[in-house]
Amino acid sequence: MDLLKFPSKLTGLAWKSSKAVRWQVTSQRSGSKLRTFTCQTIPIVEITAKLNRLTDDEARELLGFVISVKGSASPFLWKDPEDYKAECKIVHDDNYGWTDKTHWKVDTSSMLNHGALHIDKMDLYTGKSYIEPSHYTLDGVNLVLDGSTGYSDLSARFTYSWVVHFKSDSFTVQKEFYDFNRSKEFTLETWVGVV
Repeated sequence: MDLLKFPSKLTGLAWKSSKAVRWQVTSQRSGSKLRTFTCQTIPIVEITAKLNRLTDDEARELLGFVISVKGSASPFLWKDPEDYKAECKIVHDDNYGWTDKTHWKVDTSSMLNHGALHIDKMDLYTGKSYIEPSHYTLDGVNLVLDGSTGYSDLSARFTYSWVVHFKSDSFTVQKEFYDFNRSKEFTLETWVGVV
């Protein structure tokens, strides 16, 4: 599924954003013992943002985007102004079995948006040698390397977008005066479901 991208060409943009990590934990007390349970393997990250300067055309484009993702119904790609690039190891993907050495994945386990990212552009290396993009196929965080050569000590430098959705179904743009608009504060949540 091709995801829509949050409009990135909004000029005169002043960002105000914060990030919060949320777990859904159930606690149960039995006598003097406290037990906690969660079904989550990774946390939900909430990004709160506000767009401080929008022209009338940009405000219309932004509202059109919110309409196209149907509020909180559909995930989309968010290029965060601060967290958008990384460098990490590439690990063998055990889901494909030990005999298939061509399937690998980007190890995002130490990243804040683990499981909720889309790699936009990547440079792949074996040791210090650059691997040409013609030798691999990238799908999300999964890599398929051609079998032409043996690969070891794989690492990557990449830029990425967060896979998110609006937490609320409503979105407000406030008109300040002629050709000057502001969005009210809005919250995005990471989306780690199937896309």
